[in-house]
Amino acid sequence: MDTTPTFSICHATARVPDGWIKSWYSWASNATNPLISEYILSVHKDHEAALMERLRKGIPISNGLRPRIAIYATRRCSVDNWNYAAACSVGDIIILNADDFFPPPLWDIELLNGLQKAGKSIKDEFVIHVGTGNPDQAWENRLIPLAIMSRPVYERWGGYALYPAYESVVSDDDFTEHAYQDGLVIEMRHLVFEHRHPCFGKAQYDDVYRHQNRPEALQLGQMLLQQRRNRRFCS
Repeated sequence: MDTTPTFSICHATARVPDGWIKSWYSWASNATNPLISEYILSVHKDHEAALMERLRKGIPISNGLRPRIAIYATRRCSVDNWNYAAACSVGDIIILNADDFFPPPLWDIELLNGLQKAGKSIKDEFVIHVGTGNPDQAWENRLIPLAIMSRPVYERWGGYALYPAYESVVSDDDFTEHAYQDGLVIEMRHLVFEHRHPCFGKAQYDDVYRHQNRPEALQLGQMLLQQRRNRRFCS
């Protein structure tokens, strides 16, 4: 019997000790069947002690989708964090979650139903473009901010979820353009995984957002994206 998880939810966070809990709980409580998923919560080694202390104090009771902790030790940036979480995962479908994403009810069965309608199995190559509630429809149509990819895509791209030279910003532009270029995208924008981002008035800017959106990170991202476009996203 195959016990491989269908979904690997790879949650990269720097908001320790508590900033990840609401998103995790939403994924756990809105899952139809938590037994088909694994939840990987990844933090930098500098945050390990604070996270473990928080876990010792207890977290809300969910329906069984408990976080498995991954500790990484490279750059303190979201791309390294997500890529490490993905490297620790074993599921057929990899989802790069963050503190500010919240799924709809029955998200797991809804994604599987969408794949079936598209004529795909979980073992095929695909990237899923879901809605995020961005009020700018043109932006919503253009960008995949919540990366959902099949393991065969992850492996074909070289064993990374996001191109590892990025720090944070623009990595999602790269992911989006690469997926559309390769003809991998399945449109499921009717499924809204709400993005509670400060740009939409749904959260306050904090030190984590400021670090991710540093001018240096943006400059690096824009330079890399142009180089990657010129190479047609070949490594």
